[in-house]
Formats: sequence, structure tokens, C-alpha cells
Amino acid sequence: MGLFTAKATLPVGSAADSMKQELKVFVDGADFATVTRILPRPNDNPPVVGDPPLVEVKDLPEGKLVRMELRDIDDANLPSEEPNVIEFTPVDTTPPPKSGDFSITLEEQA
Repeated sequence: MGLFTAKATLPVGSAADSMKQELKVFVDGADFATVTRILPRPNDNPPVVGDPPLVEVKDLPEGKLVRMELRDIDDANLPSEEPNVIEFTPVDTTPPPKSGDFSITLEEQA
């Protein structure tokens, strides 16, 4: 059983007053991780650069249901009413490498 890393590319905020995004990760229904991303706000004075849109979640176990919920949070610290949800189960689909060399000896039977 292996561990996996999920790389999520998050969208820009859904509303003009979206300040940050919160990605909640659950594994088999249990709370696993929460990642908060500050959104870029180029029109603010001074402008807010924000965090990069690529988020990595590491150590996801193989064969377990992973649920990711993304919500925008506005300047009043209110979250989106409904999250954007992705569910998946990490599975190892990479076969092992070719086996090592082996030899055979043939003997004539009497």
C-alpha cells in the first residue's frame, strides 16, 4: 500500500469580495487536512499578490475514499454556502519493473 500526493489547481475567487479559499480534505470521512490560500487582489491598494494556485496534499493513503471540498471565504469571513467537491480513490496503476535476469539448466532424464 502506497501513499499519494494530490496536486490541485485552484480557480480564482468566485466573487469580487472573495479573500481566500479553504480546501478541506477528508479520508474515509475523517478530517485529514485543511489548506488555506490567500487570493490575489490586484485592485486593492496596495495590491495583494496572493498564494500560488497549485496546492499539494501529501500522504493520501491508497484505496481510501478522498473527498476534497473547496470554499471561497469573503471579506466578512463568511464561507461559500456550498463547496465545490471532488471525490476519488488513489490506486496504484504502475506495474513493477521487469524482473531481474535468471538462468535455466537443462538435464537429460535417464
